Amino acid sequence: RRNMPLLFMDTGCELSSPCGSLSAEEYSSSTSALERDGEGNQPRPRVTKRREKNRDAARKSRRKQTERADELHEELQSLEQSNSALQKEIAKLKKDLRLYETALERHKPHCRLKDAASSLADLKTSSAPLQDSS
Repeated sequence: RRNMPLLFMDTGCELSSPCGSLSAEEYSSSTSALERDGEGNQPRPRVTKRREKNRDAARKSRRKQTERADELHEELQSLEQSNSALQKEIAKLKKDLRLYETALERHKPHCRLKDAASSLADLKTSSAPLQDSS
C-alpha cells in the first residue's frame, strides 16, 4: 500500500478495483481518444463555430421574444385605455337615456300630440296614399 499514489490510499481503492470511478484501462482509453483527436481540452473549430452560431441564434430568439412581449404590453395598455374611455362613454349615454326617459314620462300627461298622432295614424291607414304634386 505504501507504493500507491496518495489519492488511492485515501479511498482505499486500487487501480484495478471496481470501486474507483474509472479503471486504469478506461482512463487510458479515454485519454488516448482525446490525444488521437488532437483535442485535449480544446474543442474542434467546427464545434466551436456551431456553438457560437447556436449561441447567437438563442440570443436573437430571446431578443425577439422580449420585443414581442414589449409590443404586446404596449397593445394591452392601449386597449385598456380604449376600454376605459368606452366604458365612460357607455355610462354617460346611459345617464342621458335615463334623463330623457324621465323627461318624456313627465311630459306625457301634458302632451297634446299623442291624441293628434293617433288620429293621424288612423287617417294614414284608412285613406289612399297622397300623390306627390311635383
